[in-house]
Amino acid sequence: MSAIDIMKIFVLPVIYENNDPTYKYTFTGSGIRVVHNNQHFFVVTKHQVRNENKYSPNQLCVPSADWSCFIPLSSENFVAGMDEAEDIAVYKIEQSLSCNAGIKSDFFELNSLSSDNKLFMYGYPSKEFLPEYEKNHYNIKIVEKSAHYSCEVNDFKSRIYVDLDENYDFDGFSGGAVMLIEPNQIKFVGMITNANSEGLVEFYRADKIKMILEALVKGRGFL
Repeated sequence: MSAIDIMKIFVLPVIYENNDPTYKYTFTGSGIRVVHNNQHFFVVTKHQVRNENKYSPNQLCVPSADWSCFIPLSSENFVAGMDEAEDIAVYKIEQSLSCNAGIKSDFFELNSLSSDNKLFMYGYPSKEFLPEYEKNHYNIKIVEKSAHYSCEVNDFKSRIYVDLDENYDFDGFSGGAVMLIEPNQIKFVGMITNANSEGLVEFYRADKIKMILEALVKGRGFL
């Protein structure tokens, strides 16, 4: 299985179901399926799912395990009371809806990062790839970009620079993943919150997302 195929298990498109028979779904970026303490979560940026002018949170969908249809999500948890994590939203998902639930990634702490490590970011750029429906299957392409670590922004966020030959439109990468891929090992470094066309990307660090999920698992939701 290639790295792209593996990342389609972790990084999923954010889909909204429309009340329009012609345009049934709207594609609005990326999100990450995370397994923690045998519970399954869908982690996205809050600005993707709280656009009150366009969407209602209960219209949010993720692909089914075989990507043959989109299944609505529920049980939303928005992080509040933490200014540094104000753009994180977490959904609980059933394991049966989760793609290849047996494959997991490790939460990676950046203090273990060396200059020799090459990072990769994954997402679904909305202007480059739109959902296509063909033979009862939705074809949505994930994009991979290589990057290198830049610096820490605050207690929750860090920055990377994407390796670019020219400017790139990263619209749709919000909620995408920053990963460290090594032989026989995949490590979750963080979730993208914003990026500019020159390749400067900010992301929430995986160890901080893990802290939030631990609180949710223990019933201390940030609501």
